[in-house]
Amino acid sequence: MRLVPFFSCHYRNAMYGHYLNDIWQWDYDRLETQHDYIQWLFPLAEASKFNSTAPIPTEEEIYLIGSDAVLRENYLHGLRVIMRFMGFAFINGELVPNKDFKSRMFNIEYRSHNLLRITRILKSLLLFGFPKAFNVVLQGLNDHIPIGCRGCQQAMKMFWNPLRFEEQTRF
Repeated sequence: MRLVPFFSCHYRNAMYGHYLNDIWQWDYDRLETQHDYIQWLFPLAEASKFNSTAPIPTEEEIYLIGSDAVLRENYLHGLRVIMRFMGFAFINGELVPNKDFKSRMFNIEYRSHNLLRITRILKSLLLFGFPKAFNVVLQGLNDHIPIGCRGCQQAMKMFWNPLRFEEQTRF
């Protein structure tokens, strides 16, 4: 069991040895260029195609992270950090563009691995029992992603919005 200690800020992730609270402090460049952390912030039930050291959560880890107050808050803090990196902020229960939105949208559109990151985030939110956060993020993406961002629109249609059906049938 590696995820519970990681989300408790007591365990370094495997490849480069980062603590969770270290990742929270990274600037946009580091969040963009470092690729091993996203699988730790937003674990999935299936193996990563890109990171062989990425954890696959056990049922116990899924339960604990979804139910323990500290672990939940740390998971959700990671969500706030990565959504800020993507150009958004959570304000009054909604996901809205932040001051860096235009430059971050450019980054997302022309560095398409960020679209995969968003897909991972949405799937992980469902896996760990955060349907409200899932709906807020998905609604914010639908409301604010520019129509001109073709890759974003395609990901929304093919990958992100279909997850709503999964969310409705799961809970």
